[in-house]
Amino acid sequence: MGSGDFAPLACAELTIEPASRRLGAWAKSFIPAALIAVAAAAVVGRHENQDADRRFRQAAAQRIAPLRDRIRAALDGLRALGGYLDAGGGVDAAQFTRLTAPLLAHGAPLQALEWIPRVAAAQRARWVAAARAGGLAHFDFTARDARGRLVAEGARPEYDPVYFVNPLAGNAKALGFDVASSPTRRAAMIKAMRSGRMAATARIDLVQETSNRYGFLVFRPVYAGGGVPPTAAQRARTLSGYALGVFRVADLLTGAAPAHASRLRLEVLDDDAPPGRRRLYPMASAGAAAAGTRAVRASLRVAGRRWTVIARPAPGAFAPHRAASTAVLVLGLLAAALWSLAARQRASRMAAIEHAVDVRTRDLDEQRAFSSAIFDCLGGVGLVLDRDGAIVRFNRAAELFTGYTQAEVQGRPLFWKTLLPPEERAAAEAVFHAFEQGRLPTHVEHHWIGRDGDRRLFAWTHTVLADAAGAPRHRVAMGVDVTDRHRAQQLQQALLEHTSAGLLITRRRAVVAANGAMLNMLGIAQHALVGAPARVLYADDATYARVGAAYDALRRAGSLDVPNVRLAGSGGDEPLCDVRAQLLPDGETSVWTFTDVTAREGQALRALRAQGVYRALVAAAQSLLHSATESGMITRLCQSLVLGSEFSAVWLGRPDAGGVFRVVGRASASNQDLSFLDALRVRVTDEGPAIAQAWRAHGVAVHQDNLALQAKSRYAAELRRLQWASTLAAVVDRAGRPWGVLVYVARQVGWFDDTSREACEQVAALLGHGLDELDRKAALADLQRSESRRARTDPLTGLPNRLALGEHLQGALARALRRGTLVAVGVLDLDDFKPVNDRYGHPAGDELLGKLARAMRARLRGADYLARLGGDEFVVLFEDIDERRALDDLRTALERLHTAVELPHELGPARDAVRVGMTMGLALYPQHATEADALLRMADAAMYSGKTHKFGRNQWWSFASGAEAAAGAPGRAPGANPFDAADRVLARCSDVRDAPVD
Repeated sequence: MGSGDFAPLACAELTIEPASRRLGAWAKSFIPAALIAVAAAAVVGRHENQDADRRFRQAAAQRIAPLRDRIRAALDGLRALGGYLDAGGGVDAAQFTRLTAPLLAHGAPLQALEWIPRVAAAQRARWVAAARAGGLAHFDFTARDARGRLVAEGARPEYDPVYFVNPLAGNAKALGFDVASSPTRRAAMIKAMRSGRMAATARIDLVQETSNRYGFLVFRPVYAGGGVPPTAAQRARTLSGYALGVFRVADLLTGAAPAHASRLRLEVLDDDAPPGRRRLYPMASAGAAAAGTRAVRASLRVAGRRWTVIARPAPGAFAPHRAASTAVLVLGLLAAALWSLAARQRASRMAAIEHAVDVRTRDLDEQRAFSSAIFDCLGGVGLVLDRDGAIVRFNRAAELFTGYTQAEVQGRPLFWKTLLPPEERAAAEAVFHAFEQGRLPTHVEHHWIGRDGDRRLFAWTHTVLADAAGAPRHRVAMGVDVTDRHRAQQLQQALLEHTSAGLLITRRRAVVAANGAMLNMLGIAQHALVGAPARVLYADDATYARVGAAYDALRRAGSLDVPNVRLAGSGGDEPLCDVRAQLLPDGETSVWTFTDVTAREGQALRALRAQGVYRALVAAAQSLLHSATESGMITRLCQSLVLGSEFSAVWLGRPDAGGVFRVVGRASASNQDLSFLDALRVRVTDEGPAIAQAWRAHGVAVHQDNLALQAKSRYAAELRRLQWASTLAAVVDRAGRPWGVLVYVARQVGWFDDTSREACEQVAALLGHGLDELDRKAALADLQRSESRRARTDPLTGLPNRLALGEHLQGALARALRRGTLVAVGVLDLDDFKPVNDRYGHPAGDELLGKLARAMRARLRGADYLARLGGDEFVVLFEDIDERRALDDLRTALERLHTAVELPHELGPARDAVRVGMTMGLALYPQHATEADALLRMADAAMYSGKTHKFGRNQWWSFASGAEAAAGAPGRAPGANPFDAADRVLARCSDVRDAPVD
């Protein structure tokens, strides 16, 4: 019986007999009690309803939260794949499978990951042929017909086929499917391309779906050159394809289901879809919900689309319990029950408020941490400046490049100027002043110099953050390293100048620039051609009009080919050329390649090969710029040469000490197995192989029919298997001497002509230059280390000099302070050294100084330090001296030193053995002084005092006296015991140390 069942009692009329006063009194006391009981039961009943509703909403939240997390994790995986494709390195099917395998691990919400390139109509045949050569024998571009069947795709200007997919099992029939042929898919692709962000489709029936479940796709755009172009027009022109994630809505839900999922019924709706197509899950509607049915709604953002998730209780689930309301009414705990219920309600409200505050606080902390993590993980260097020019944030990439940490640079006004070259500081200051005035330029370029001297060019993007009043408060600057790109552009320009094909750049049919080959072809000077209309290029008006008519195709497709174009050459010579044009992203500038085909026979094939070879040459130059090690340089070079050219394989061999070539780098097209190269045993003296011939000739060796030449060699079977018909070997010089041989292989007989041979030689020369550059960097580093050692070494004796002494003495004092030991600093000067110089000359004196230095060094302890100040003056440091045994230890060490100096020394067969004496002054740390300079001055003063009283002293060494310690001047009387002052100092140290503690 629930609280609602007792409601009639509150309205029932009680019959009171006037004759019975006793009954009337009972009735008067009963009616208020009954009303209170009913009210209390009703309150408890409402609480039971609320509790059931709370349990339902909590279960719904626990059901929906994992779904949100799974969607985020799936999109993060797609984002990671897109980030790799942004790098522009290109992948094959095997690499794509390895890259995506971790993202499709067991339990991952992704059904599949795909790569969809943008393919022009003219390139369709090449892409289909490449896929079939890679093992997909029946690959073709497909679309669905009116009956939903997959058929071969018809002619279109552009295609967006599924080119790679993982996993392949169950998804094979999706390969080749032109995704843009579906209106739903095409709408999401256009949205992703224009926005530069991921975009999801409305619900779709997947190409590979075998069950009745809706799916959806998420497209992540990939642009040529990496990154996201700033405008929609540029994004449309530079789009190279999409990374695609395939999802089934049911998989997202079942993978995120907790243990109590069976007590809930979920619906997922796509709010951005038309009314009739909003349902995503389940496919069939469960019918209209009964009146009063509870429901929890949650909004999700899925790659630009808005979803609504509705959770409802299953029949019989989350029903309220009525035991409490019945107990309240039956037991009659009226006042206590009402008070307890009110207290619990107030406590619940306070707990809810506190919980909401905690949740909001955690959300803010997570947002701050997330923003900081994103800032640190950005690909470029980043910093945030306040309006005073002080650095507020310094991301991880900036710390790694500059060598400064956030703590070192934070809050230091205008510290960023120290990172700039002096010649660029004025321009950077102008940018900062523009920020102060609220008109900061968006993009600038300038260099940064790290703490280690590394200098790099960065392209900077700036953003101004304003305060509440709209005034500029912070400047956010993000820099992308474009050093290698600029170098590559310069190298490409240099390479293009040396190509035999004519190159021309035009804008609006006016000449902007031309290379040397083009000028020679036309017989005209650069200054006369630049700025002239394109009409001057062609032999007649008909040819000019014919090329002009092709401009419409150039604007539509971005490139065009015009064969057999007659140019206006010099001296009546009119060369015939095949012309190829490429439209640049600005839509107005185009690059034209003119290939002389006057000698038509065989020229077409050679022209195609030349283009491939020179593309490989440019790629090889770029790979050398990006390599920092020898092995990395060779590997990247070989890989770049086989990509985009007709080379079947490229490898590099070096002869070892026995004259046998060893393979140190290799790459092959179509994943050929080159393991036989590991067992290759070609000697430099072998006659047949091209690699040996090139090495002996110190040049180039070409075998145009390699299979015939090597028919009887032990490698003939492998050469036939790989179809290596033609071979070119070019010597690579390093430091002006032969170092290795770069070998190119093609599958056609007679493949190498003069153009390809010249390009192959240039690549070998480029590799040699790259290796020389690595050697120069290594030599520079060795030179810097050697100069650092030389600057701290006395050239005559090989001992540390004054600079090294200063550095070592500071460290010795720090170690003594840390260990609680003493350091003795001794300044030593030789006695009677001048007569040796006067009698035998300065060379003999230098020889004596060298022998004395070696003798003294040999008799010192390992921890002691000997340095030469100049002339016949030396400094000795005695470390790790125990305070209690200081005098005994010093006496022993000094006697060994004295023996080394005063022994007779031979200076040659024609000279007598010479003897010299020595005088030393000693100062103790920390008894005499705590600073390095003060210790040296007091030791020098003690030495000078000993020199002054040379003939009256009884010891050759002496401590700095109390007067010397105070004044830094000589003060010991002749004949005084040299240990007296030290004894007194050490005695005072012992008395203080051994004194009782109160």
